[in-house]
Amino acid sequence: MRKIWLIIALFLSNSLSNALAFGADWPSISDSDRSFNSIPQQPGAPAVILTREETDDNMNNSQIVYERIKILSEAGRKYATVFLPYGRSISVSELKGRTVHADGTVTPFSGKAVETTREGPDGIPVTVKAFTLPDPEVGSILDFRYTLQYMDNRVFPPEWEVQTDLFQRNAYFKFVPMQNRGYASVLLDHDQLARNLAWTPLLGNGAKPEMHTLPSKTNATVHDVLLWVDLKMQDIPALIEEPFRPSAALLRWRVYFYYQSTLKPEEYWKKEKKFWEKDLDTFLEKNDGVDAAVSKLVSPSDAPEVKVQKIYSFVAGLKNESRDPTLTKQKPYALEYRSPECIMESGIVGIAAIGGPSHCVHTESSPVEQKKQTRGVKDVLQEGGTHDELNRLFVAMVRAAGIPASMLWVTDRSQQAFLKEFLSTDQLDAEIAVVQFDGKDLFLDPGTKLCPYGMIDWRYSAAMGLRQNTSGVEFGQTPPLDYKQSLITRKADLVLDPSGVLAGTVSLVFKGIPAMIWRQRAEAAEEKLRKTLLAEELTGWLPGTSEVELLNSPDWNATDRPLVAQFRVRVPVASGGNDQLSLAQHLFQAGQKPWFTAPMRSNAIDFHYPWQEADEVYVSLPAGVAVEKLAQDDSLSLPYALYRVQHRQEAGNKLYARRDFIMGAGLVLPDKYGDLKNFFDKVTADDAQTAVLRVSRK
Repeated sequence: MRKIWLIIALFLSNSLSNALAFGADWPSISDSDRSFNSIPQQPGAPAVILTREETDDNMNNSQIVYERIKILSEAGRKYATVFLPYGRSISVSELKGRTVHADGTVTPFSGKAVETTREGPDGIPVTVKAFTLPDPEVGSILDFRYTLQYMDNRVFPPEWEVQTDLFQRNAYFKFVPMQNRGYASVLLDHDQLARNLAWTPLLGNGAKPEMHTLPSKTNATVHDVLLWVDLKMQDIPALIEEPFRPSAALLRWRVYFYYQSTLKPEEYWKKEKKFWEKDLDTFLEKNDGVDAAVSKLVSPSDAPEVKVQKIYSFVAGLKNESRDPTLTKQKPYALEYRSPECIMESGIVGIAAIGGPSHCVHTESSPVEQKKQTRGVKDVLQEGGTHDELNRLFVAMVRAAGIPASMLWVTDRSQQAFLKEFLSTDQLDAEIAVVQFDGKDLFLDPGTKLCPYGMIDWRYSAAMGLRQNTSGVEFGQTPPLDYKQSLITRKADLVLDPSGVLAGTVSLVFKGIPAMIWRQRAEAAEEKLRKTLLAEELTGWLPGTSEVELLNSPDWNATDRPLVAQFRVRVPVASGGNDQLSLAQHLFQAGQKPWFTAPMRSNAIDFHYPWQEADEVYVSLPAGVAVEKLAQDDSLSLPYALYRVQHRQEAGNKLYARRDFIMGAGLVLPDKYGDLKNFFDKVTADDAQTAVLRVSRK
């Protein structure tokens, strides 16, 4: 009897929490919530989340959200605008909100969510829905709640994004999965039926989700809630915004939920690898025209790598649909839901049809999905394709040339890290080509727009995933990038006039990854904007109100050579008084702000990839100007970084300064921050050195 009352009490507690958040009235506001104006745990915070509740209900295909936020500064007013996901399969209902002002007056929200755009994680605008609560002021408390309803024939196991950019006093998450007789009606990829629910938590403060169950009943229906998982937390720290911080998607506390047919990692990945390789083989076997195309590109006398290079250039030049929004996912981890009747109609056997909803929903694939299901390398050869399709075509053509090649399916490390314990292939984002020369692997990525031969997009470097054509379960990994693959050289040849203005030419050369990134920016920009991209970058490096004019037309489309830009510049850099001038010798760092100013660091330092810089500055001095003092030479180093500056006076009254910088690490852990900050502080000080000149006036 005691056990039954405990169960009833727990159920009523959850029901009361939901009633407060989603009933007719808003929860009461305490005097302490009304009066405080700062958060010790997040000094200077623009706002604070007082209460946050999220209920994800797969039984009803819905997500219910309630939040209470207090605005602490003018910057916090932006939290009055709330962004929601958008898609044909998502509807917004029961949207309510209000603004409670500091004096206690209430302004209710009477609008609705409207379609708009905002910048996505990769910089590309994405469509969302949004609403804005009325009259937000410093000291106001914002209340809002809404329900997201998803289509009936899809199941979305949630990903709880527990941490945000604001400190949270109280948070509660609840997940009601498909259950009772419903598990066997969740259809996974490749017509597998789910038998298990699991979750992978990445949380701090010792928190962990808890499962709650009620005794099963012999007369239970498929709609009875006998199982749920929840998470209750207090004082959740905010994600700390710091320079060169890794992506929030990598850092935030979160919980992944998923349905699976097995919860044994080795068994799961072995099975998924088989499915993936079968899909690959089906795609690669549709190869009409590939042999003929290869025979036109390469000669039998070509060395193997020459053949690969020719094929690479050809594939990289095909139409690339990687940024086509119709080919992207609406929401990850979406699974199809079918009733037992649907399962039997599908011809799936081996698992008993043990229940499910009484309705059967038939859906047809969208035109894009139907096209993808029937495509093969022959279609990509004729029409172009997505990132992965182009890399698959490349592998097929390399094989047709008689050279071993395979695929590696990896994670985009700018957004997430590969977790073997997270049993979902949704964490794998891109397929990379692997070509074998004399038993050695060369990782190539022609499917990334404008990626140079011999490299891969930095997002897929040092990334783990599944490796094709290996026995058993093997997880492959792409190699990290080397600093030699990312080089920026800058050269200035200038003349100083007596007024302290430098005039002359500047040459910028980008090699490897920097060249690829600039070309990708230009490819996505309008023609008029293209002409100003590099000029604006150079202007940001130079001091004061420098004048910059682009002299050449950079080759934005080539991938096999550096990106070169030449400029005419006028730079006001010399200063002083009377008969003395002070001349900055490292012009390209004149506009550089200190890299790191905070004495302590919470997050790792993420430079994305290692890189190298080499600068040369020549300054011809006019007659009557002599050098009184040059900047000092210096050399600094860390186990993964090097900095060196040299200065000299050459014949013809010319000054020369050279600066070499190497950052050999793409990621530096927080415990190394002190050493890294000291290194960059010294670099900044050396970069700011000047030469002292003496002017002879007649």
